[in-house]
Amino acid sequence: RLRLMMHPQSRRRLIWDSVSVFMISVDMIMLPMIYGMDISEVLEVLVVEWICTIFWSVDMIITFMTGYTMGPDVIMNPRKVAIHYLTTWFAVDFAIVGSEWASRITEFVAGFNAFRAARAVRVLRVVRVVRLIRLARFVKTLQKFTEMTGSLRLLILFNVMKLTLFLLLAVHVFSCGWHFVGLYTDGGWIAKEGYVGESVIVRYVA
Repeated sequence: RLRLMMHPQSRRRLIWDSVSVFMISVDMIMLPMIYGMDISEVLEVLVVEWICTIFWSVDMIITFMTGYTMGPDVIMNPRKVAIHYLTTWFAVDFAIVGSEWASRITEFVAGFNAFRAARAVRVLRVVRVVRLIRLARFVKTLQKFTEMTGSLRLLILFNVMKLTLFLLLAVHVFSCGWHFVGLYTDGGWIAKEGYVGESVIVRYVA
C-alpha cells in the first residue's frame, strides 16, 4: 500500500497540483461566463464541465494517496493520511464534487423532461456557485509552490503573478456582469448595439 502513496513534494504530485491549478482557473473563467453570458447549454461548455467533474472526482482519490507534512516530518502512513484528509478538506471536496455530479444528473434528467428543464436551470445556477470555494484551494496551492521555491526572485515572481491573475479575474467577472446587465435588461446595450445573435467571443470583446 505504501508504494501507492505519493510524497506531497514529489514530481508526480507537483504535476497533478499544476493541473489542478489549471482546472480551477478554467472554473474561474467559465462560471462568470455561464451566469453572465447564458452559455450553460453550449456543447463545448458541457464537455468542459464533464471533464472538470471527472477530474475532481479522481482528485479526491489521489488526495487519499498523498502524504502530508506535519512540521519537519512527512506523514506517509495510509491510515493517518486518510484520517487527516477526512478531518480537513474532505467535507469541502465532497460537497463540491457531489454538487457537480448533482448538476450532471440534473442536466441528464432535464434533457428527457421538458417540464423540468426550467427548474433544472435554476437548480444548476445555485449549485455551480459552490465551486467558487475552490478559489481557497487555488490560493493554497499557489502558496505551496511559493514555499517550495528557495529563490527570492521566484518568490517575488509568484507574488506578482498571483496579483496579476486576481486582477484579470476581477476584470473578467466585471465584464461578464456588464454583459448580464445588457442581456437581461429591457432595451439593454446588447440589443441597442446589434449584438443579439452574435457569437460569445464577439459579445465578450464588445
